[in-house]
Amino acid sequence: MEMEFKTYAVLPAAGTGERMGLHTPKQYCEVLGRPLIAYTLQRFESIPWIDSIIIAVSQERMDFLQDLIKENKFRKVIVIEGDKTRHRTLQKCLNSINGLDPSDVIIIHDGVRPFADEDILSQVSKAAFQHGAAGAIQPLVSTVLATTEDGFLDHSLVRSKYTASHTPQAFTFQVIQKAYTEISTEDLDHGTECLQLALKYTSTRAKLVPSTGDIWKVTYRTDLYKAEGLAKELNCVAMLSSDKTALIQNIEQKLQYRGIQLLSVCSNTEDIAKTVTSAVVCLNSSPEEATNGSTVQKVIKKLQTQIQYGGSVVIVVTLSNSDSNVNLKCQQLCKEWNKQCSTQKLCVNIVIVNKEEYVSSERLNEEISDMVAELVFHRNPTFSGQVFSLP
Repeated sequence: MEMEFKTYAVLPAAGTGERMGLHTPKQYCEVLGRPLIAYTLQRFESIPWIDSIIIAVSQERMDFLQDLIKENKFRKVIVIEGDKTRHRTLQKCLNSINGLDPSDVIIIHDGVRPFADEDILSQVSKAAFQHGAAGAIQPLVSTVLATTEDGFLDHSLVRSKYTASHTPQAFTFQVIQKAYTEISTEDLDHGTECLQLALKYTSTRAKLVPSTGDIWKVTYRTDLYKAEGLAKELNCVAMLSSDKTALIQNIEQKLQYRGIQLLSVCSNTEDIAKTVTSAVVCLNSSPEEATNGSTVQKVIKKLQTQIQYGGSVVIVVTLSNSDSNVNLKCQQLCKEWNKQCSTQKLCVNIVIVNKEEYVSSERLNEEISDMVAELVFHRNPTFSGQVFSLP
């Protein structure tokens, strides 16, 4: 996809997250071993038509963000220090961008909305280019009540006449620059809605773009569990195996039962799709081939170039006879791969199974399949680098 205009993303992330009730601001809370803000940055970094990403953080988090950018190899991200309110922070972000044309588009997006898809970002950006301002909306799910000053019901609003404003929002540079140039001190210190600023200070009526995507905002502690669940569901798996044994079929079923999208079963790394984030590599081979590691290395290298929210590689080594040398070599390899993959949050595990045992035992077949599916699903960095040996 190409745009006929340049696009810049601005992510305000200097807030303290008081409603979360935690000492750590919500944008830095970990989800599957990664800070929440890393998911948002990864999403914007992966969209080719977004030219640059400006993220504003508190002064004490500047070094943390710089390290995060370096670890994840983000090339578009620029970090600046935020201010004491949302509008002051956004004003500072806009002032930090040089050389913009009036028709360039600025996307404003909350750093704690990590799963906005490219489609809604594209729709909002195109609408802003055409109309000057645009924003994502979703229907209200609860009735809104107006209250009296002493806390009693005044009246109920007609829900169908109103909608909920979300980010992403987008503006032409000309519109948003004028709004923040003319903004009052009162709005700078107490306002939060950018679409209203565009209307108030530039008479630009924003185009409202309905969204059914995952643009919800992580606000409360329970939202972190929702974010973790969604990150797991976004996991796309490829099975790499030379033949489709009963064990392979059972692993497929276990993955699908957990809601994991199984994209393909293939016999070589070249056939792994670009959207794959995790892989199960089944080596039904001799001890020499099992400890060679070349196939797994190719899989890891491929996944490292395409994962967005972390992933996993589970290597199932099937041997006819137990071999202590194979176990030792597998442990060495797994530690090496884990170290290699740590910055991309790619978890690596090896499961060694005895072919004669699992072929003759339906129960053991189930246990192996469950273990592999759980490792893929949870992608727990605590267990990454470990080798599991079943009879």
